[in-house]
Amino acid sequence: MIDKRIRELERGAGVIQSLGQVVGRNVRRLRQDRDWTLDDVAQVARDLGMQWSNSRVNNIQRGARNPKFSTLLVLARVFECSVGELLQTDAEKIDLGEVLVSADELQAQVVDTPGALGWVLC
Repeated sequence: MIDKRIRELERGAGVIQSLGQVVGRNVRRLRQDRDWTLDDVAQVARDLGMQWSNSRVNNIQRGARNPKFSTLLVLARVFECSVGELLQTDAEKIDLGEVLVSADELQAQVVDTPGALGWVLC
């Protein structure tokens, strides 16, 4: 019970963000940097063979839930960025659902090479 209260307090102070929140903020930033609409993002994903709609992109951008790793790979291809860029945050910890991890540790585990895993989607 105490752990849950501490986690809620830290989340309110911005110390902890969910993976969905982190990725969502970065997707919004990357989309706006390119002057893209939600439909533009969905269309690029469809061009890669995914069945994405505007609402799917909107849900990702809102951080409605934690994205799967495959979603991170698609987003990296869509925005021609690294998965590491999708994980950039000022938060100290990222809530992966079942475990809290240091944001720095998580980013250190990701290879920061755009398109390095692009072959997965071919």
